[in-house]
Formats: sequence, C-alpha cells, structure tokens
Amino acid sequence: YTGGSLKGRIGVRSVDIGYSEVKEIIAKNNLKLIWDEADQVYYAMYRRAWLNQYLFVEDARSYRAKVDLARKNN
Repeated sequence: YTGGSLKGRIGVRSVDIGYSEVKEIIAKNNLKLIWDEADQVYYAMYRRAWLNQYLFVEDARSYRAKVDLARKNN
C-alpha cells in the first residue's frame, strides 16, 4: 500500500494480506474490483487519509492466467 512518511517524504510499501481482510477493505470502502486484462489481475483504488491505496487481488482467474503463461513459456 502507499503510505507513511519517511523523513517527511511519502513512501511506497507493499503488504500481503489475507482474503478476509481484502473483503473487509472492499466492504468498508464500497469498492468494485476491476479486471486488468494486461496484467491478468483484479484491482481497486481508493483513498485512505489523503493517499491513494491500490488493492490487487489474486484469485483463481489470475492464478490460472499465471499458470498458463508459465506453461506457454516452458
């Protein structure tokens, strides 16, 4: 997620979370997941405080796309 101040500067962080927390974030922020065709993953963007937060959700569809790509490229 994007957030936090590092010596007065904005930093970028990535945090892995479980699906139950994903569902909480979606419900709390009234989010609709969007399928990114290029990256083959669902995502949503929302604001927390004054920062943009990006939520990328790996599921069976996105996992299948990655497995298919790996098989295609041996």
